[in-house]
Amino acid sequence: MALAFDPIGWWPLAIAAIAPLVWAAIRIERAMPASELTLRAAFGKRAWLKLMLAVWAGCMPMFLFEKAWIFDVSAGGYPLLAGYMALYPALFVLLLVRIVRCGRWGLWGLWGSKLPLGISAGILWAGIEFFRGEVLFKGYGWLNIVHPLAQSPWMSAAGAVVGVYGVCLLTACVTASLSAIWCNQRAGVHRAALAAVAIVWVCLSVVGAGSRSVGDGPRRILRIGIVQTNLPQSNKIAPTYESTRALWRDLERLTLEAAAGKPDMIAWPETMKPGLALDAASVKAERDAAIALFPADKSKEPVSTASFAEATMQLQKAIGCPLLVGEDAYDKLRFGRHPEGGLKVEYDHRYNSAMLVAEGKVQERRYDKVRLTPFGEEMPYISAWPWLADKLLDLAARGMRLDLSSGRELTVFSVPLPDGSPARFVTPICFEATQMDLCRHMVFDGSTRRADVMINMTNDGWFGWWKAGRSQHLQIARWRAIELETPVIRAANTGISCIIDADGRVRRISAGAEGVDWNQAGVLVDDVVLPTAVTPFVRGGWILGWVVLAGAGALVLISLIPRRSPSRTSPLQVA
Repeated sequence: MALAFDPIGWWPLAIAAIAPLVWAAIRIERAMPASELTLRAAFGKRAWLKLMLAVWAGCMPMFLFEKAWIFDVSAGGYPLLAGYMALYPALFVLLLVRIVRCGRWGLWGLWGSKLPLGISAGILWAGIEFFRGEVLFKGYGWLNIVHPLAQSPWMSAAGAVVGVYGVCLLTACVTASLSAIWCNQRAGVHRAALAAVAIVWVCLSVVGAGSRSVGDGPRRILRIGIVQTNLPQSNKIAPTYESTRALWRDLERLTLEAAAGKPDMIAWPETMKPGLALDAASVKAERDAAIALFPADKSKEPVSTASFAEATMQLQKAIGCPLLVGEDAYDKLRFGRHPEGGLKVEYDHRYNSAMLVAEGKVQERRYDKVRLTPFGEEMPYISAWPWLADKLLDLAARGMRLDLSSGRELTVFSVPLPDGSPARFVTPICFEATQMDLCRHMVFDGSTRRADVMINMTNDGWFGWWKAGRSQHLQIARWRAIELETPVIRAANTGISCIIDADGRVRRISAGAEGVDWNQAGVLVDDVVLPTAVTPFVRGGWILGWVVLAGAGALVLISLIPRRSPSRTSPLQVA
């Protein structure tokens, strides 16, 4: 699995990612005495815990490697997140051992006497992935085994029918069937299962590829300009006079450079505008409180933070096209003084927002991020007990404040095209592009398209020196394009900014002065064809994830029903 993902990127190995886990489950089940059904009876007390710990420890290095960037953000949270993710493959092996044993003895009741291991293991793995990626803690869908398959147009085309978790099911069934054949586990049955899964995959890919051309209406094109900044994360957390002025100069220069390409609109990355706010009420509070940045050189005048909002309006009027800006938004922002000195910032709510600036002013409607990043912007479930959340932050990420509120409206923006028709777009912010169900609801209302394009504003500066984190974020966004037949435009601080077409292909990547796509500032201006098709995934294929989760749950529940061990002597022999 580590080899399939960047930085190594041998993506075909995603097909073999879970092979060691299936092999381990088969070997463990074979080591159990024939008369025993439970791990405890076969291997002694706490056998399940020993097995979990063994597989968990074996998987930890991979997750520590792929999540290495988190160490710089939260040294305490780094091993905790890697350990959390390693729990899932350990749980998979533990449950699969039980399922293999029940399948061998024909204890499935209504499910039939012998469900092939390749199919049952595929259902179990895909169900666990769906539970992790969409359900628990509101979903953390990173490092799904099929994400590298976005590199293959034909293998990923099935995602337009069954989505990323449907392709995950197909991949896991193929891997588990090959593993069973390798271990001589009912090889004939698993060859047949492998052939059936391969045929289904080919058929789904053909249907998915065909659905891309389905649609009606004239061909419409949005010309988009993307600004990629290169802001070190430390500058955004603790801005200085010098770093803030330098950031604004870069933003202004790059925006004017993008405007020279005559785009219909320009997008900035997430929360890159200097200052505290952009909405009128908050800017007024900022100005009234005389909030300013002071230079180290006392001969220079301080700069008002509210002036950057005014400069943004002036810049938009100068370029003459709408400007999409990421910025914090507040309900009732106010300032005061601490009794012991220093500035006190208060508000009823704070949001991570996308705002559209047009005709020299911020448009009334904005998008407030709905799905906050778990453990990065909120503490799922734990936030109900603020004292506990504060203790955990002190332990794992001292100095961070997780006080963002979730938005409630899936706002659709629009900008006029040269032909007078509107180009509708939604703005999943950063982590939200990893959420399958959220993005589907943003782009479609049932089977009715409500947006033509997704603009993913993100701050990938959190990945620091680890380019693999950026490329993995991009891989996940490609699956959203495939599922929804909708282009994804990425405006990313520190990269990777790009245009993903409706087929999931990365057409162009923003490059800086040194010709690289990350840790360089640059601009990208290009045309995006707006789609009209509605994929089978949107029409109902998204349900498969929940079906697979239910199927995995049923497999586990049936395997856990207490039963007597089958006798080694048949009744006829006894007679």
